[in-house]
Amino acid sequence: MAAVTQTVPNFLGGVSKQTDQKKLPGQVRDCLNAFPDPTFGLQKRPGFKFIKNIYSPSSGTTPELANAKWFFIKRDNLETYIGCVLDKDDSNHSAAPIRIWNKEGTACTVTYESSPADAKLYLDTTRDNYDILTVQDTSIITNKTKVITAQTAPTGYVSKAYGTVKLKTVSYSTKYVVSLTVGSTVYSVNFTTINAEDLTAPDSSTNPSDEKYNTADRILRALMGGDNTSTYGGPFTSGLKDLTISGHTLTVTKLASSLELELKSTGTGTPNVAFELTVADSQGNLHIESFTEQVGTIAELPSESTDGRLTKVINLGGAEETYWTKFFADDGVEGAGIWEETVDPTVSPGMNATTLPHELYNSAANTFVFRQPKTSGGDLAWKGRVVGDATTNSDPSFVGKTIQQAFYHNNRLGFLTQDNVSMSKSDDFFNFYFTSALTSTDADPIDINCSSIRPAVLHGVVPTAQGLILFSRNQQFILFSDAEILTPSSAVIRGISNYEMDPTIDPVDVGTTINFVSKTPSYTRIFGMQTRGSEESPMVLDIGKIVSEWVPDTVNNLLASSQNSLIALYGTLDNTMYLYKTYSIGDKMLMQAWFNWDLPGNVQHASIDSDTMWVVLEYSGKYILASASLTQTPEETIIVNSDGQQVNPHMDLYGAVSSMTYDSTNKLTKCYLPTGYRDNEDLTPVLVIAGNGTTNFAGVTESGFTLAPDRPTGQTHATASPYFEVPGKDISSLTAADVIIGYKYNYNVELPKTYYKLNAEGTQYDYTANLTVARMKFAVGLSSVCSFKVKSKGYRGDLAEFTGDGSTTAFIVPFLLKEENGIKVTLDGARQASTAYTVTSTDTTSTVTFTTAPEKYTVSRLYGGSGYTAANGVATTSVNGTGLTVDTTVSSGAVTGVTIHGGSNYVEGEIVSINGGVGGGFLVGPAQKIEITTDIWYDVQPSSEAGQYLADDVPLLEENIFTIPIHQRSENFSMRVFSNSPFPVSLTSMMWEGQYSPRFYRRT
Repeated sequence: MAAVTQTVPNFLGGVSKQTDQKKLPGQVRDCLNAFPDPTFGLQKRPGFKFIKNIYSPSSGTTPELANAKWFFIKRDNLETYIGCVLDKDDSNHSAAPIRIWNKEGTACTVTYESSPADAKLYLDTTRDNYDILTVQDTSIITNKTKVITAQTAPTGYVSKAYGTVKLKTVSYSTKYVVSLTVGSTVYSVNFTTINAEDLTAPDSSTNPSDEKYNTADRILRALMGGDNTSTYGGPFTSGLKDLTISGHTLTVTKLASSLELELKSTGTGTPNVAFELTVADSQGNLHIESFTEQVGTIAELPSESTDGRLTKVINLGGAEETYWTKFFADDGVEGAGIWEETVDPTVSPGMNATTLPHELYNSAANTFVFRQPKTSGGDLAWKGRVVGDATTNSDPSFVGKTIQQAFYHNNRLGFLTQDNVSMSKSDDFFNFYFTSALTSTDADPIDINCSSIRPAVLHGVVPTAQGLILFSRNQQFILFSDAEILTPSSAVIRGISNYEMDPTIDPVDVGTTINFVSKTPSYTRIFGMQTRGSEESPMVLDIGKIVSEWVPDTVNNLLASSQNSLIALYGTLDNTMYLYKTYSIGDKMLMQAWFNWDLPGNVQHASIDSDTMWVVLEYSGKYILASASLTQTPEETIIVNSDGQQVNPHMDLYGAVSSMTYDSTNKLTKCYLPTGYRDNEDLTPVLVIAGNGTTNFAGVTESGFTLAPDRPTGQTHATASPYFEVPGKDISSLTAADVIIGYKYNYNVELPKTYYKLNAEGTQYDYTANLTVARMKFAVGLSSVCSFKVKSKGYRGDLAEFTGDGSTTAFIVPFLLKEENGIKVTLDGARQASTAYTVTSTDTTSTVTFTTAPEKYTVSRLYGGSGYTAANGVATTSVNGTGLTVDTTVSSGAVTGVTIHGGSNYVEGEIVSINGGVGGGFLVGPAQKIEITTDIWYDVQPSSEAGQYLADDVPLLEENIFTIPIHQRSENFSMRVFSNSPFPVSLTSMMWEGQYSPRFYRRT
C-alpha cells in the first residue's frame, strides 16, 4: 500500500445531493448555518442582533400577522423601514391595515386619506394578491383583484345645441337665408343686399368715404336682428333674435365674420336643446355656410368664435382620423383665438382612481400616508383623457381587467395585465393617455401585447439593459426596441424561453443574472437566466439541480443581493432559509454554493441592504425585528481582542441585558433580558461579556468570557420579566451594556466520504480502491472553539425502547440527548421528523415529548368494504374491545386509510368492523414501538502545536491547523465540523494522509 496525501483546497462548493463519488472537491453533504466566502473560507454565519419585539398578539400565541404581505423601504442610511399589509380577514385589518416600523423597531404613523374616497377600501384582499413597488419616497401598492374601471361618461352634453353661421363673402343683390329647425318647426330669417348702383353719396354718418355701405357687419347684423336702433345702419328687427321659439331661448353672438348660436330650453335648469341649422344664398350658396357640431376639415373652422366652443373634425379617414377641437378666445370670452385639440364631450374622461394602484407616501420621518397618488402640489396624480375619443385615444388595456404587477422602466411607470404590457408617458408616470389623437409622439404611452400560442398571463417583470424580461407561468418574453429609445412605434415583444414558473414568487435580479423558481407538488426548482441581447435566446440553467428535491415547496419568498451574489428562499411557516451564493471572475465561475440557515423563529420577511440582512421572525405569536451583518468587519464594536480584531457575537437574537442583580443566597446573578425580549424556551441561551482587549487589559478582565446560563424552571415565552441565571459568579457590577445575551446556533458541516482523486480537477475518484485515512488536517481562518465529530459505521449509541398506549406523550430516557450528537426517534422503525417531538434535558436524563401520543393499537391489515363515505370519529364494533373510533379516507366507497383513536381491551389479531358501510374494517396490530437513540457523533480532540496566548483575551486565532487522528477505512466513518460557540469559525481547507491500495489493478 502506498502512503498518499491529497488536499481539498476549500469548502466553498456548498451542499450537493449527489452521491459522494460524484461530488466535486469542496462540496459537502450538509452545510448548516455557514456562509461561504472566497476570501475567508466557509465561515459560521453571522448572528442576528435583537432589535425589538415589534408586535405581540392581543392574547394567546396565534401569529396574527401570519398572512401579511411584507415589504422593505430604503430612503437613505437614516431612514429604513419594514412594513406589512394585513390580510383582509385579520381582526386588526379594519383599524390599521398597514403596519410600518423603522430600523430601530419603532412603530411609524400611518394615516389613510378619506377624500375623495376612503383609501382603506382599496386594501381588501390577501397576501399573494398585493404587489408593492418602492421608488424613493413612494411605494405603489397594487391590489391584484381590483378590476380597473373607467369613469362614467358625462351626460350633460347635448349634441347640435350650438351652431355657427359663417359669412364667406359679401355679395350684392344676394339674398342670405338662415334656417333653424327645432323639433319639426322651421324658423327662417333672410336679408337681401343692395345693388351696387344703390350707393348714395358718402356722408360722415352712415356711409364713410373709406368703406362700402354693403359690408359683412351689415349682413350679419341684419341676420342677427334684435336691434331697433339706427346706430349700425339699422334698425334690424327681422333677424334671429326676433324669432319666437316657444319654450326656448336663442342666444346669438356676432363676430367679425360669423354668428354663434346657442339654443336653450326655458324649463328647469335651462338645458341646451338640439337644433338643425341650414343656410343658403341666392347665388348658388357660394357666400355663406354653417355647421352645428362637426366640420369636414380644420380649414372650415372660423378664425373667431366664443370661448369653449366644441367642434368635431371628421376628416376623410373614418373614425380613426376624427378628432374634437375646442376654441380658446384670447380674451377668454369671444373673438379671436385658437382652436386646440380636445376630448370628445360624450366619452369617459378617464379611469376611476379608486380602482387604480394607490401610493404609500413617506411624508416625513416615521410618517406615512396611504392615498390615491398625488402630485407635489397636492392634486390627484392620475391623469385623464384630454384629447380624442374612445377610438382615437382609447383607454389603456388594463381598464376592465386587473393589474398583476407594477414596475418602473425607461422613466415610465408600467403595469402587467393578462398578456399586455402598459407603460405610461415618459416622465409622466400617472398618465396613460395619448398627447394627441392626430399623431403619435415618442413620449406617448406604450401598450403592447405578447401574443403567444401558450396561455401567457404575465405576472413578473425584471428590467435589464437589453429590455424588459417578462414572465408568465409557462413562457418568458423580452420587450425591447431596435431604436435607441423605447417608443410606442419601436417597442417589440419576443418570446425567449419556455420554462414553468411559480406565479406567486417574483423573479429577482442578481447583478447580471435573473433567478426565478418553479414548484412541483413536493419541492422547488430554482433557475438562473442570463440574457444575451434582444435577438438571442438567454442562457437558462437549473442552478438547483445539484440540490434536487432539497428546497421544499413551502418556500414562498425569494430575495436577492447583487453585491453579495446571493439569493435566499424562505417560507413564512418555517425557520429555515435556503441560500445560494456565487463568485465569478469574468466568464469563470469560481464558486457556486448552496447552504441553509436555521433562524430563531419563522421567517416572515427578509431583505438585504448594504451588506445587512434584516429579518422579521415570528415565535409564539410575537414578531421580532433582527439584523445581521454579512461582512467580516461589523458596523458596531462589541468585542475587540488584543490584536484589535473586531468580532460580533455569533449568537442569535443577541442584545445587552436590561439589568442584573446578584442573589447572594443562591449565589447566582440574574441577568434580565432586553426590554421587550421574551424567552424562546426551544433554544439554548448563551452569555458573552463584551470588551476591548486593546484598552482594558490592566489586570484581569472579563472581556470574551462566555457561558451557557441557566433558564429558571418554568420560564417560557409568556413570562413577563424573563431572565437567565449565571451560577456561582457575581457579574452584577459590570455595565449592563457589556453583558450580551442570546441563543446558540449550530454551525454544522458534514463532509463526504474521502476518496483518492485520480485527476487534478477532482472529477474522477477511485472509489473501488482500499483507502485508509490516517489523519485529517484542517486549516481554519479566524476561528475560536471548533469541534470535529466522527461517526463510525454500524455503531449505535444508547437506546431506550417504549410502546405506545394512546395517551402518553412524554418518554424519559436515562441518558442525554444532544442535537449536536444526533437524535434519532422512530415509530415502528420509521424515523420521525424533528417537528414531531421536542427534547428537554436535565443533567443526566432527557425527555422526548411527542406532539401526538403513540398509538396503543395499530392496523396490520385493512379491509376496504363498500358503501363508505370519508368521515372523522366513525364508531367501530368488535368482539373484545370497546370505545375505538377511526378517521377514514375513502375512494369509490371503499376505505383506503384509517387513523385510530382511543379504545381499550382490544386483542392483537382481532378484527374490528367500521360502521357506516359494509365489510370495511381492519386487523388489530401491536402497539407502536418507540425507539430513542443517538447517531453518536463522537468528539475527536484535535492536536495543535503548542503556543502562547493571553489568558483573558478572546479565544481567537487568525489562522490555525487542527490535526484529527482517524486511522479508519474511508467507508467506515463520517466526519463533520461543528460549533455552537458564540465566536467565529472559518473552515478554509483540508489535507488528508493515508494508505492507498488499488488492489493490484492498474488504473488506466
